Amino acid sequence: MDTTTEARTEKRRLKREITKAVRLWANRLQLQEWRIRVEFTTFGSEDGYGSCKCLSSYRTALLEFDLDRMPPHEDVDQLVVHEFMHILTMPLHEYAALGLTPVEIERLDHAAERIVHDISVRIVKLVAGKDFPALLFKERAEDAQED
Repeated sequence: MDTTTEARTEKRRLKREITKAVRLWANRLQLQEWRIRVEFTTFGSEDGYGSCKCLSSYRTALLEFDLDRMPPHEDVDQLVVHEFMHILTMPLHEYAALGLTPVEIERLDHAAERIVHDISVRIVKLVAGKDFPALLFKERAEDAQED
């Protein structure tokens, strides 16, 4: 099998694995009342390889994944739970962003990302029994240096 065929096969496997994890974790996190769509796309210049867009008042969410950007050994459960944590924290984020300056919104986004990451890692560890070597958000060390 050539590398192009291997890459396509790997993408199909990842799509199935992510789709299965979305169903599993939506049930575990009791998100059945949400309409959650999953799309596989290319982000272009965006950072990351997972994205969550949601309207909490309508309980709808779009989870997008860029398989080309995904690291080879990414834990799919942690990735999916991370995006689900964005769904669960969105009402707080929507409310807090009202009337904030662009700088305050950027700080809020950064803090929310740290919280979502830390919670998702711990949930996967507790529920699925998986252990991750680096539990804390990698930028914590950078934040400590700024203080």
